[in-house]
This record gives sequence, C-alpha cells and structure tokens, in this order.
Amino acid sequence: KYMSTYYDVVCGTIDAGTLKAGQFYTNLTNLNSSDGSIKIGGTTGNINIQGVMTCSKVVETSRRELKKNIELYTDNATDLIGTASVKTYQYNNDVDNVDMPYVGLIVDEAPVEVVDTKGEGVLVAQGVWIAWKAIQELNARIKELEGTA
Repeated sequence: KYMSTYYDVVCGTIDAGTLKAGQFYTNLTNLNSSDGSIKIGGTTGNINIQGVMTCSKVVETSRRELKKNIELYTDNATDLIGTASVKTYQYNNDVDNVDMPYVGLIVDEAPVEVVDTKGEGVLVAQGVWIAWKAIQELNARIKELEGTA
C-alpha cells in the first residue's frame, strides 16, 4: 500500500520498474508528472546538471508582477560588449581533437553585468539583453549617420 502524505523520503537504493509519489512517477529514464510540469526547488531553487541539457526551449520568467525596482538600462552596451574578451576553450574532461571547442566568456574575465551572484558562471540571458541594447545603440548611430534619425 502507500502513505497518503509524504514529508521526506530517505533511502539508499530503490529497485523498481516504476516509482510513484503523488502526481510524479519515474522509470529508469524519465521523471514525469500527471500535469506535464515538474518543478524543482520552487521559485528560488537551483538545478545543477553535469553534462548536456537538451530541451526545445528555455523560458525566462519575465512578467512585470514578478519584478521590482524596474528601471531603464542606460549604460552603454556597445562599450560593455567591446570590453569583453570572447574566448574559445574546452572543458578539462573534453577530448582534444575530438570534442569541438566552445565559444564564450570566462567568468573570471567577464563583465560583472553577466556574472552570476556566486561568481561561478555567466548568465547567458543577461548577455542576450545587453546585446539587444547594443543593437539598438548601433541602429540609432546608423540612423544618425544616414541623417534619418
């Protein structure tokens, strides 16, 4: 049988074809839920993945009611991007001449605007929005030079 309320499940190994807990169920390869959504860590939780994460899209929460201290970003994004050194690199466990090199920023050298609060990695979405702002700045400059501003 089963218990109707779970607070903590502590175990070393579970050997079963399918494990069910509330609306969640898992087999050897998948974690699923009856409503199609899986939330880990709540709104402030973290998910750490060692390896490749594959998904069809990543959605960053962006509704106004979830944010505070909203202000226009006025720093010069073009200059900020100009100071960042984009590098190619491999991870220590990548195989030379087999694994393709990555292109990106090294957190130790990255502008503070794109570094996570723990200093462990870069925030890709931050870089996207700064690049978006830089494109706006460049577009305004082109219009100014063309006399169409």
